[in-house]
Amino acid sequence: MARVVRTAAADRDLLAIADYGAERWGVDAAIDFIRGFETTFTLLEAHPDIGRERSELGEDIRSWLDRTYVLYYAYIGDEVLIGRTLHGAADPSAGLDLRNP
Repeated sequence: MARVVRTAAADRDLLAIADYGAERWGVDAAIDFIRGFETTFTLLEAHPDIGRERSELGEDIRSWLDRTYVLYYAYIGDEVLIGRTLHGAADPSAGLDLRNP
């Protein structure tokens, strides 16, 4: 089984999502929403090849839709490296370099 590792950019994305959620829905709802990503991380640990191949974004990059957000990741060795967690309407090409996290 692979292990999920998040880049600093992915952690910043999750923090921004939490901040936005806290302002819009309240702290408890934001915490629940962020915890929901753990289900996706567990899924990717068990099935790292499940995501859609995104060769247009870089070598070995995949994506997985989680509610209205898309996780961009690479399966490298025994790690699932989460590069970004962006809203589905965001442009993923900016700041997505999983070879140099």
